[in-house]
Amino acid sequence: MLRATRLSIVVLTFANWVAIAFFTLTVLCVLLDVPLAADRVKRVALPGNADTLKQIVVTILLIGITTSVAVDRIFRQILCILDSVVAGQPFASANGSRLRAMAWYLLVIQILDTGFAFAIRTINHLVNHAPFGWGPSATGWIAILLLFVLAHVFTQGAAMQDELEGTV
Repeated sequence: MLRATRLSIVVLTFANWVAIAFFTLTVLCVLLDVPLAADRVKRVALPGNADTLKQIVVTILLIGITTSVAVDRIFRQILCILDSVVAGQPFASANGSRLRAMAWYLLVIQILDTGFAFAIRTINHLVNHAPFGWGPSATGWIAILLLFVLAHVFTQGAAMQDELEGTV
């Protein structure tokens, strides 16, 4: 099961980097006024809003890039935790730090998601028939709390394990 999980994380990491490349290329196309991208922005914007829409689209893409980088860091932490489990050290103190780092990265993602909501709201005012929507979700916030608690549990478990090994 751990091999399948590791393989899944590796595949997802690759897909995430493809997304980063796509977002970056799209930002460059919009900023450099590549005809296809520029025409698309002008075509969907309400009259007089093309420049503002361009700025908002770039903002959303930058949010996507930043989110993807945070996701990459989470995947790296998961791979390190999997490696420690395979090595027979699941309650290593480093895993507590890794879980805490994952919680912080998720917090960054949640904050970026809130910024994304404001950008989508602005787009809906600038575009005819905007196909975008956003809805808040408590799942990410619950995951952050859970990871912080698990990080503490792992840190305490590692300390107890070290203490036990020291007394034997």
